[in-house]
Amino acid sequence: MVLDLHHVPGRLRVRLAGLRGYARAIVPLHSELLAIPGVKSASIRAHSGSVTIFYDRGCFEIESFWSTLRRLGYLDAASQTAESASPSSSRMNAVAATATATIAEAIVGEVVKHVLGRSAGALIRLIV
Repeated sequence: MVLDLHHVPGRLRVRLAGLRGYARAIVPLHSELLAIPGVKSASIRAHSGSVTIFYDRGCFEIESFWSTLRRLGYLDAASQTAESASPSSSRMNAVAATATATIAEAIVGEVVKHVLGRSAGALIRLIV
């Protein structure tokens, strides 16, 4: 399972739940990643489960990266479609949905305060 993903052209970083704390996996995973066409370098941190690769934008295919991680057991087949379609789209959608909900909640809160404030003032004027 991918815990975190950051991708800019030429650099891809993922944190993998299955890699965290598994130091013996570093050497074989590193070799497999360097065998992917276009990968220039790879950095693996077992304590955090972080994998960072730098790649040649002209010949790297992200599906090769995902299929290597699936073949080695770091990803399951269910995560294949979201990751291969667009590695950051699901994360961006989740962030956008959270931001939209937060903004909507703030707007509604301000409107309610404004309406209730005016209503309370009008009610007090009627009573007095």
